[in-house]
Amino acid sequence: MHEYSAQDLKKLFNLPVALLKSLADDGFIAPEKSGAVGRYSFQDLLVLRTASALRAAKIPAHKIIQALQKLRDTLPHSNLNALAVAPAGRDIVVREGALQWEYGSGQFALPLAVDPPRSKVTALKNEEAPAPAQKAERYFADGFELEDTDIQAALKAYEACLKIDPDHVDARINLGRLLHVGVI
Repeated sequence: MHEYSAQDLKKLFNLPVALLKSLADDGFIAPEKSGAVGRYSFQDLLVLRTASALRAAKIPAHKIIQALQKLRDTLPHSNLNALAVAPAGRDIVVREGALQWEYGSGQFALPLAVDPPRSKVTALKNEEAPAPAQKAERYFADGFELEDTDIQAALKAYEACLKIDPDHVDARINLGRLLHVGVI
């Protein structure tokens, strides 16, 4: 369990207080109150991170709550920890392994995203080594991109990110989620 105040949650996840209250009232997070701080489980932090990503994609709070309620009602016996809820434009998709579907219709989504061609670029001059924070972010981005194709490489990238920046919250959450669902 991790202790956070309302200001800590606002800083970490940039979620409005009303959405935090709705998530708690509907049972998606279950903080234990201890004075001015709440104690949150790892699962609570995953839900908050997902809600934060959906809000960043301009998805309204009521649609986030509806999606989570529908998932809970539709998949009561499924391992919800193995699901990833993510924005797709102004819609919400659910990913379980390589499968992806729209939460509202249940219709499978086709992976139509095309990877940009990788060109070989040769540097003409030696540049300074990237700052540690930039290097950590690069490892995090690599890990995020590799989750669907090479889990082991994604784990290594997240671990490399945390060696450089032990306080990188997103790398900790993603690494913990991968370890939690038993990918290794």
